[in-house]
Amino acid sequence: MELLAPAGSFEQAKISIESGCNALYGGLKKWSARNRAINLSFEEYNELIQICKSNNVKFYLTLNTLLSDTELNEICEMLKNKDILIPDGILVADFGLLNVLRNEFPEIEVHASTQLAAYSIEDVKYYESLGIKRVVLARELTLKEIEYIKRNTDVELEVFVYGNQCVVYSGNCLWGGLLHTGSGHRGRCIGACCDIYKKDEQLGNFFWSCNIGLFGMVSQLKAIGVDSIKIEGRVRPLDEIKTVVSKFRKAIDGTASYENDYNYAGYLGGNLPPTGMLNYFNPENATNYIENINLTKYDYIVKKIGNREQICLGNDETKGNYMFTLFSNDHKKNSINIRIRFLFVDSADGPVLSTVDYVNTKGERIFFHLDEGITFDKTSIYDIYLKFKHNIKCNIYECFAKYPANSNILINSEWIDSVISSINDDVIKFQSDSQRDAINQYKTAVVLSKNSYVFLDNADLTSDLYNQGYNHFIFFIRNIDEVKKAISLKIDAEIIYQLPYLDFEGKSHSIYQFLDGQSIMITRASQLMQANKYSYKQIFADYMLNVWNSESAKFLKQQGVTAIVAHPEITIDSINAIQKNSGVRMLVVKAGSFPLGYTRACFKKLGICNGNCGNETTTLRNILKGVDIQLVCNNIFGYRMIFSKETFISKGSIEPSNNIYSLTNIESEYHQNILNEQFDSEPIIIY
Repeated sequence: MELLAPAGSFEQAKISIESGCNALYGGLKKWSARNRAINLSFEEYNELIQICKSNNVKFYLTLNTLLSDTELNEICEMLKNKDILIPDGILVADFGLLNVLRNEFPEIEVHASTQLAAYSIEDVKYYESLGIKRVVLARELTLKEIEYIKRNTDVELEVFVYGNQCVVYSGNCLWGGLLHTGSGHRGRCIGACCDIYKKDEQLGNFFWSCNIGLFGMVSQLKAIGVDSIKIEGRVRPLDEIKTVVSKFRKAIDGTASYENDYNYAGYLGGNLPPTGMLNYFNPENATNYIENINLTKYDYIVKKIGNREQICLGNDETKGNYMFTLFSNDHKKNSINIRIRFLFVDSADGPVLSTVDYVNTKGERIFFHLDEGITFDKTSIYDIYLKFKHNIKCNIYECFAKYPANSNILINSEWIDSVISSINDDVIKFQSDSQRDAINQYKTAVVLSKNSYVFLDNADLTSDLYNQGYNHFIFFIRNIDEVKKAISLKIDAEIIYQLPYLDFEGKSHSIYQFLDGQSIMITRASQLMQANKYSYKQIFADYMLNVWNSESAKFLKQQGVTAIVAHPEITIDSINAIQKNSGVRMLVVKAGSFPLGYTRACFKKLGICNGNCGNETTTLRNILKGVDIQLVCNNIFGYRMIFSKETFISKGSIEPSNNIYSLTNIESEYHQNILNEQFDSEPIIIY
């Protein structure tokens, strides 16, 4: 069994090799799903490939973001460059890149990234049919489900055994991209799920899942035939990677026993929902206890209440023993939210603030480094935080430091002032860009063309709108009874039935047959294998297939898809270009509501929902960014959806018959406002 370790930087790669890995995965400065990792320059990449070969270590290149047409061309030119060494495999998340690699570089081994979210035997068999040699399985699978897949395929399987376990399925998270412009699809995840949320009077990191650490499961994974175990961690510290890789090496070789060593097992522990995955706060984020520090009502602390530690608001009078997890100020009324981390080096006089790690609202990372040989002032971390908080013109929603907030540190005041000035320049630039983009918002009501599509999940509403003159519908299958009712309607209208994105209950197979003769919309590429067994009028593809370029559209067209719902994170100009270059009809969700993500997690044990999974909607407030999030549990397929209560509207113009107006998860009294493009509040722009 292969031990696969991260190469988030050249130094991290060398540490991983020295610690005993069999293979590395890492990205270049461009096109990587870990934009915040240092990543490799072309020169470092070539040198690392040589080092790997001399140490009998494989290297897999991660090109696992969604790509534009221009970027696809750039990657092709790079791979054709004789000065670039070819890796042992390339991880992809984009069907366009997959198509290019199959056609132009058939000698390169292709791996399906976890961003392709393979969770079923159907997914794996479909990727196998495309010539993919290895599939990185979704992190939401149990050991029993992995064993079943392994028994029924010859494709190599790669499984995560350490690190992050997102609450939302990889490959279809729009949480950051739609609400805050930091798209995980572009390697710029801003971790909106990790923020503090409020339900009634309870505060918590309700969506921040615990990291897994499966040292004690290596023998079980080995026994069922898993080909590679993967350590997540391209942005983790070198000392952590050294320890973790060494420990897994010993576990594989049997030179140390970790039989009962489970940092946390997650879904692989076999319990559904996984026990202990979600907490009121994330204990792994806790740092140090501090004493006698003044807090304000805008600071958030972890406080012991009985036997449980919870996130609470500070206030002007509060003093005592607390565990600081982060500094945050109140939500300011703008769309700019940034994250700051203080990094230190040791000196004879104490810790020196040497680097400010800044992540802007787009998820872009900038390091500000202190020059050597300058004078220092002594202050506390908390005073530095206050200086940033009072002088930066946006919301600092996260500000990490290694030491307790009342610790004395050394700083250079002039350098701090220059960092604050640079961050403000970046904030002002983003604000001006946003204001310029906002000019194209629709400010007046435009009556919906009857040729547009309406996305809904209710048969009675379908009938009512048909009687009003609407003739084109996309029907979201929430349960079988409702779709049967829709099919039985005596109306002369076009209805496209959207297949479920996930199905852990095995109920989709009867739906395929039941919809024979109808038009369908696939939400996963593997559904094409089932679709080919029946006589559907048309096959549409939802935006969840992540079409960002013309090659992806051509790939789906070759497999019988006639229309594609455009991904909400790309521009109208890009959509029109894809339609022109591929010859595939592109539809646009003009206004309404998008799921921010899909989750197999259950929130009942946190007490933030009543556990009525048949018909349950729960609202939580992101108190740092001022956005309401809804959990929606009413479907029969074993997963939950996460929505924003905000209404989205796309910019730019497209043929009216290619527009979609989404009425799902929106209160019925607002339906007509959506259809007429009328909004009580400012709509959110889709970039």
